[in-house]
This record gives sequence, structure tokens and C-alpha cells, in this order.
Amino acid sequence: MRTRKGIFTAILFLLILSSCSDTYPEHPDYDLTLNQYGYYSTINRSGELWEQFGLTLQLTSKSGNLTPIYLMTCSWSEHATTNNKNIGLGTPCDANFMTWESIGTDEYLELTTIAHAVSGFDPTSSKLRIALIAIDTTEMDFSFYLTNPKAENYLDSLKSQKGRFIWSNEISLERLNYQEQLKWGQWEKKEASNML
Repeated sequence: MRTRKGIFTAILFLLILSSCSDTYPEHPDYDLTLNQYGYYSTINRSGELWEQFGLTLQLTSKSGNLTPIYLMTCSWSEHATTNNKNIGLGTPCDANFMTWESIGTDEYLELTTIAHAVSGFDPTSSKLRIALIAIDTTEMDFSFYLTNPKAENYLDSLKSQKGRFIWSNEISLERLNYQEQLKWGQWEKKEASNML
């Protein structure tokens, strides 16, 4: 009887592990690392607490021979998603334009950005993951992405193609004791030797 119970428990555990890995599968070409670096809060005009969480995203390649990836300098979050619909992403920006970035094995791309929660949701109450949607420069005709007949536009179609998602690690957002006005920036290429 104990043996059967043990086998059942082991099978259940393996099924749970399998469902988790299917939800956030590893991308074959890229790794994405998510970290929190800062926190800022204020009271807005309607008297509600407005919180911002400073984040860094670091994109590395698993191979040095990848086709350049397509990124927008400001509206990059249109080609991204989170595992929590109550947490939004955004980066203020002076000029929005397309970039095509290749990453060598000794390089990575880094973005400093901000996360915030919808009104009434406590962002520290759950874990956060971010996914970039990989588009390489051989696929720049966006009509190519209208593969989902239910999609209203290419962005909806892209977000239905789960194999393109580069999921980050999972973090918990924290209300840090030290507060500062959060910085933000565009994707920057850096040397891997400087990566934290």
C-alpha cells in the first residue's frame, strides 16, 4: 500500500514539474535575466499610492552565430509580456525607433525599465516573470505573423506564438527601504565580463 502511495506521489510531482516547464519553456537561442535595482513611491493626485519598481533585463545568446534580433527602443514592451496581467511595464523615452541587435558570446544587451501595478493590486504579493518575443531580421514582413485567424493584429498573433517567448527568471518585487527617482534607458550592448 505504501509503495503504491509513493509511486502516485512521485508521478504527481513529475506532472507538476512538467506543467511548470511547459508554462515557461527555455528558449533555444537566448537567456533573459531579470533583476530589481530600485523602488519609488508617491501619492498621486487622486490620493492613491503610486509605486514603481526599477528593473533590469539582460539578454544573452547561447550561440555566437544568431541572426540579429528586432527590438524597439521605447515600445519594446509591445513585443513583451508578463506572467501577471496586473503588472505593467514601461520605459519613458525620447525617440522610438527600430533596432536590429546581434549579440556575440562575449556580449549582452541590457535594458533599465520600470514596472508598476494596476490600481488595487499589491505587486509584492506574487512572483514576476517577463518574456520578450523573439523576432529576427529574416522575418521583418509583419504580415508573416498573421498566422492566428482569431488575432486582430500582428501583435496578438505574435503573442499566440509561445515558441518565440524568451522567459526570464522569476523574482519577487520588493518595497526597498531606500527610495530614489528611478532611471530608465534604451537597450545597451555591454561586455559579458561586466555582467552582474
